[in-house]
Formats: sequence, structure tokens, C-alpha cells
Amino acid sequence: MNPNVRERIEHYLQLLISPIDSKATVEFIQEGTQWRINIDCTIDPDLFIGEKSETLVAIQHVLRTLVHKNLPDDRTHFILDVRLYRKKREENITNKLPILIEKFAINQGKSLVLTGLSSYERLLIHHYLAEAKGVQTLSVGMSTSRKMLIMPSGESGSTGGLDTAIVVDIEKLMEDSKEV
Repeated sequence: MNPNVRERIEHYLQLLISPIDSKATVEFIQEGTQWRINIDCTIDPDLFIGEKSETLVAIQHVLRTLVHKNLPDDRTHFILDVRLYRKKREENITNKLPILIEKFAINQGKSLVLTGLSSYERLLIHHYLAEAKGVQTLSVGMSTSRKMLIMPSGESGSTGGLDTAIVVDIEKLMEDSKEV
């Protein structure tokens, strides 16, 4: 990451988060061509995350707007995280999703309907399954009610109609993981 861009991001982030937590620190983690900017807060992280990650998404939007408005030629890709909350969700999804796909879509020929995913998480799953044999993905719906369908493809020999689909609430899946 260009040092000037990093400096600007740190400056804007401090303006956004210091009124809430003046002792929070920021860490930059490179992940391929993208950067994860992790806020390590000293207060309850839910104040930064919000319900269904809405606060975190809003802070990230404001930060991206400030960076791109003041550095229009920069194309640095970054995702904002708090105490690696998003990273843990991503890992949890990618660890559990193959099991669900194998069990339902491939072995039983049923479609999966995933609810409670952020747009970024849907994008990750689309990319993750792009080359997978036996399944295809599709996002449907509008705004906050958007869902992801994972359906058996023609290669699997099943059509996986929605009448037999299994609905998986990602929030519930995350809660079940905390109990283990």
C-alpha cells in the first residue's frame, strides 16, 4: 500500500473512531491484492459492528468515500474489520459451507438458500464456488433481504428445485459455532 494512502486512511479512521474509543489501534494486513484494516478497540466491539454489521459497513463506506474523494487515482482495495470479526465469519463460512454443500446439494440434490450474508460474503462464496463441480450459485432479492442460492448443477444429475430447498441462516450458523 502506498504510504500516502495508508497515512490518509489512518487519519480518517482516527477522526471516525476516536470519539468512540480514543485508545483503539489500527492494523493493516495484506491479503493478496486487498488490505484488511483491523480496528482493535478497547471497548465493546458491537459499538463498531452494530446489528447485522450495519455500523461497520457504514464506517467502511464513509472511509472509502473519503479516501476515493481525496485520492481519486488510488485503487487500493480494502475491507474494514473490528477485532477480526469479519475474518472469523469468513473462515467460519468457508469451513462449514463445503460440509453443507456436500450433504445437501451434492448428495441429496437439494438447493441451499443462505440468508444473513453481507454482500462481501456473497461475493466470496460466488468466487469460492465458481470452479466447483456439481453446484452453481445465484444471488436473489433486493437490499437487506438478498439471499444466495446454491443449487445442484446439471452435472450432478439433479435440478435441486426450490420446493425442497434447505434454508440456512448464517447468523444461526455463527451462533451454533460459538457453542462448540
